Amino acid sequence: MKRALLKYMLTLSLGINLGSSVEDNINNEQIENGKYESFSEAKDSSIICEQCKQNEIINTKQEVVTTQIHSEINEAIDNKNPIDLGEEEQNISTTQQENLLNNIQKTQLSAIPSYRKQLVQIVETNSLKQVWQELDKCHIIDENTLAVLDIDQTILKSEEITISPQYQEQWKRLEEVFETKYPQYVTLRDFYIDIFRKEHKEILTESIWKEFIHNLKSRGAKVLVVTAIMNDYLVNEDLEPTETMWVELRHKQLNDAIDNKEQTITNVFGENLPSSFWLKEKLKSPYYFNGILTTQPWTKDQALFELLSYWGKWGDWHPNKFIAIDDQDYNLANFTTLSLGTEMTFIGYKFTRANDIPYGYEFDPKRGFFQQMYLVKNKRWLNDEEADKMLKTCSDEEKQKLEELVKLYNEKQNSNKKNKKSKHCQQYS
Repeated sequence: MKRALLKYMLTLSLGINLGSSVEDNINNEQIENGKYESFSEAKDSSIICEQCKQNEIINTKQEVVTTQIHSEINEAIDNKNPIDLGEEEQNISTTQQENLLNNIQKTQLSAIPSYRKQLVQIVETNSLKQVWQELDKCHIIDENTLAVLDIDQTILKSEEITISPQYQEQWKRLEEVFETKYPQYVTLRDFYIDIFRKEHKEILTESIWKEFIHNLKSRGAKVLVVTAIMNDYLVNEDLEPTETMWVELRHKQLNDAIDNKEQTITNVFGENLPSSFWLKEKLKSPYYFNGILTTQPWTKDQALFELLSYWGKWGDWHPNKFIAIDDQDYNLANFTTLSLGTEMTFIGYKFTRANDIPYGYEFDPKRGFFQQMYLVKNKRWLNDEEADKMLKTCSDEEKQKLEELVKLYNEKQNSNKKNKKSKHCQQYS
């Protein structure tokens, strides 16, 4: 196992193959000829087409093995034990072993295959300037480069702590309590959510995003923005669809945040190719709109693979270098699988800058309930600052309602903590 571990680390860190076995040798013509109609079907069958010289189809189901590998990595680091190299690899020093271990531990991405044949690199950073300096230094940006940028918690961060990612569980319970007292919120939920989408405040995680994107484009790279949302039409108070799609609104919000004077995010296909389309079935698949790709109900790598197939047919463009900036490990892990299947060099950045930007307020369930009450009554979303000011002048009746809601919320919170503690005790009893 330790011998396999070193092979895994060398393959990932040095970009070489030390003889990992290939379990499935199926010519990629089987995909081209229709045996597998899509990437998702091939992936569900646990195979990905690697369009390398050997035209191999490689089984990528490595979760159990890689979990064991990470366990052994952590054990070796904790105990500072040298890894048994065997006779073939005695020329690798202990220092090199430790460096390899540290590189792997930094990524913690179990989906990276152990038989990489092209370069894969994943770096965690909170500096966009550092990202550009590294990309510039390795001369990877040119007309054959695809740059994929995430939106939420990567380019943009919400200013509202009430609905911030670290308080998702609290917000969910807050909504559950609110729905028991305000049934109209349940009935018109989609309408209220669309109001929030239009009116909540967001900020750039870095002021240099415009410069960064323009630098990519100036060197010929194609810049695509992806977001894990399900595109649909916004609805009115009668829950009838309007003429505006959610992705159209998101496109405007993003460009306004980066630079409200010009369009930074534009159609990557060029003037002669479609600027918007559904990848598969209308309203049930990812949607492309002028440089933004919504990916739900698929994963980001599946949606991007499908988009690249369109791109190849329409624009005859096949990138050989792939850069991704995202705040989630699992998205970067999935992108490594995509780069394997398309023989692209991949550099991924786990971008954590959003975590370093403090919110202006602490999480407060009373403020959250007041924001929801105001939304239902006035059909307008109050940001945290507005809600905090208005809380001080609300009526006695509103104060009483808020106290009742907060009491129910606290009871639900305490009950949830007890249930978690009980399950934990049962697990280790």
